[in-house]
Amino acid sequence: MRYSIFILLAFLAACSSSKKITSGELALSEKYFQIYVGGTQAAGVNVVYGFSLTEGQTAVLDSVAIEGLGTFPLVQQNSGSYSATSDLGSADKFSILNLETVILYFHQKEQRMMMKVEEVERRETVFMPSAGGGEGER
Repeated sequence: MRYSIFILLAFLAACSSSKKITSGELALSEKYFQIYVGGTQAAGVNVVYGFSLTEGQTAVLDSVAIEGLGTFPLVQQNSGSYSATSDLGSADKFSILNLETVILYFHQKEQRMMMKVEEVERRETVFMPSAGGGEGER
């Protein structure tokens, strides 16, 4: 009995301390993604996303969610600019995904928010060179 009360109190404390994510709006000066294709068939494909806040924005971008791929942390590159890199996958997988629509997670002060971002610009695909092997592998 004592343990069940402890578990109930711990559960209630965890629920009350979790912060809700609300819908929010951000002004973005740049939103793009770029696909990187490995130099060999086994190398795989990944996607890099980039977002820039317009000047004067106080929000901090946390992560980007891509349907069918997952959620990836955004890393601040410089003031107001962020990027995220997806996990490696097959070219077939990436060809069926809608990469132009994502969900951005961000926070302003203590408030966690999310925003659907559509029409993300697709930049030119980058084809990585294959690594040259030793003699006879040309």
